[in-house]
Amino acid sequence: MAGDGGSGGRAFRDLSEFYCFVRQRTPVVDKGEYVARLTRGRRVLDLGCVDHRLDRDGARRGEWLHERIREQAAVVVGLDILEPEAEALRARGYRVVVADAQDFDLGETFDVVVAGDLVEHLSDIGSFFAAVERHLHAGSLFIVTTPNPFFVGRFVTALLRNFVPVNKQHVVWIDPKVMYESVSRAGLEIVGFSWLSTPHQDLGVQGLRGWLLRRLVALVTRLRPVMRGDYAVVLRKRPA
Repeated sequence: MAGDGGSGGRAFRDLSEFYCFVRQRTPVVDKGEYVARLTRGRRVLDLGCVDHRLDRDGARRGEWLHERIREQAAVVVGLDILEPEAEALRARGYRVVVADAQDFDLGETFDVVVAGDLVEHLSDIGSFFAAVERHLHAGSLFIVTTPNPFFVGRFVTALLRNFVPVNKQHVVWIDPKVMYESVSRAGLEIVGFSWLSTPHQDLGVQGLRGWLLRRLVALVTRLRPVMRGDYAVVLRKRPA
């Protein structure tokens, strides 16, 4: 079945089939576990590996995606535009290249390319997809994770605080339908999809009100999966 497990099976035939899968009450999986499973034992390129900043506490808690990949992959190369942070990671034994994810060429291909919560930071998604495609062989997978703009938690925050939580470095919102169209304009196709759980989905409200809000969010996302939080698409090169 297309999209089943994100392991690189049959591609979705069209937007209708893809969105039908998106709307199903499929399991929500931990983002780190999902990416780690798909990168286990493989040669991996991790784009945006610094993840905003060096956060050693986050790494110890298992929240740093690059470290989760590094624990599982046979080989992992990180790529980031942040030169001081990349240099600090190299001094700690990490293999990190400084480059712009929208225009890079390492002269090699990888079994898996990961872009964890990166695409929403980019001004030129088309150039990004083209650059990644140069690093994929026929059997490669390309994993993209990103927040869902229609997450019910954002609507709750807007209603209660007249405020929409957005990372100040984000330049676009990409829901699954827009993702499908963006991918279709590149030489890529979607072969997997999954809803993800991440620490960023916490509403930050404590006490009884926080408990009630979490129950509300859980109910809505169970009944309306399109209002869940983050998601992942698994891509591959479209056959010639």
